[in-house]
Order: sequence, then C-alpha cells, then structure tokens
Amino acid sequence: MSRTADVVSIKSHNSKFILKIDSKDYETAIKDLKNKFSQNSLIKSITTINQIDAKTLDVVDVQKVKDFLKKEFGIDYVEKESRVKHNVNLKNEMQEINTVTQNALTDTDKIAENLIENTDYRTKIIKNNLRSGALIDYDGNILVIGDVNAGAQLIATGNIIVLGNIRGFASAGAKGDKSVMVIANKISATQLRIAELIAIPPKDDGHKKAQGVQIASVNDNKIEIQQY
Repeated sequence: MSRTADVVSIKSHNSKFILKIDSKDYETAIKDLKNKFSQNSLIKSITTINQIDAKTLDVVDVQKVKDFLKKEFGIDYVEKESRVKHNVNLKNEMQEINTVTQNALTDTDKIAENLIENTDYRTKIIKNNLRSGALIDYDGNILVIGDVNAGAQLIATGNIIVLGNIRGFASAGAKGDKSVMVIANKISATQLRIAELIAIPPKDDGHKKAQGVQIASVNDNKIEIQQY
C-alpha cells in the first residue's frame, strides 16, 4: 500500500497559497486533500487557493480538484498577481479589531510546526522572553518561545509565531506578503501589521486567561483574529 503523506502540500509564497499535487491518481490526491483539510487547523483557515501545481494530473482532474475544494470546504480558486504595491498610505489602512472569532481549541506547537513546514521562508528561533526595547528584524519567519512584552518589536518578512503572549509590536509580511500569519497564545499587541495593513487588536482582559491559540490573518483586505 503506497504512502500518501506527501501527495498533497500547501505552501504560502509571495501572497499566494499554492496547492502542490504529486500523484497521477485523482482519487489518491482527493483522499490526501480530505485528510489535510480535516486534521490541520492552520490549513482549515485557508479560504482561497491561488495556484495549483499538478503536473501529473490532466486538465480535467485539476478542474475536479477545484470543484472539490469549493464543494467540500468552501475554498475558492482565485488566480492573482504575487506582487503587492508598497507605496500605500498606511494611515488609511488602520483598523480596529473588535471581535475574535471562536473556533475549536488546538495546540500552538503543532500549528507552529505545520506553518514552518509549509512555507518557503527560513525561520529564526528565539528561546526567551523579549523585554521592552528588544527588536527582532528578520528576513523570514520569527518563532519566539516565550512572551513578547510591551515595548518589544518583531518585524518579519514571513510569519510570526509566539509560543506565549504578544503585548508588543508585531509586523509580519514586511515586504508585502499578505498570506502570512501572526500566531500566539494571546495577541494583545500594541499594533499589529500584516503587509501594509495595520490593526489594533482587542484590549487584553486581565481577568480572562487565554486558552488555545489566536491566529491573525488577512481576509477581504482586513486583518482578522481567530481563536482556536
């Protein structure tokens, strides 16, 4: 019996979600798609696929894959340009996030591992809390094992993952990639940026202890935070 673990993979690159299929058999590809979208909390948050790389499937089967994604998971196939304009007035993009969408709880470590494995960015790992005045500016993903306190800054061209709380400044997709995410146990950043978009997360309620994971991502050109 052949192993299907690597038949399907989803990567984020230059503001696009790319679905890669390495199988000549349509049914095998669909089976692996079902497994990935059912079991992976990060992948389940995807609402669009922008490119399908399936050189081993014919045109008819590729269209079937698109139809399957739409029917089973509500995922649209939308081709788009990978480049994002950088000369946007950031002030005009400011928004305030008033609500956090609730979802089933999941594991921060597992989400971080899946995210790092499924992007083309390299990753810088920091294994301590970041105090006020600390600045981490990195061309790739930033993974912090600890808290990011008020006054600390994270700037990444890729994703930002914090196995703790974010109370400082967090800017992901610093070169314009809107497909990246900011993930933490609790996002209470003084300011949150993804690409050229800027948002202010809900104020931290000190009486509520954060459980699970919060994921900030871009949807309809706005930053949204979901609780898992």
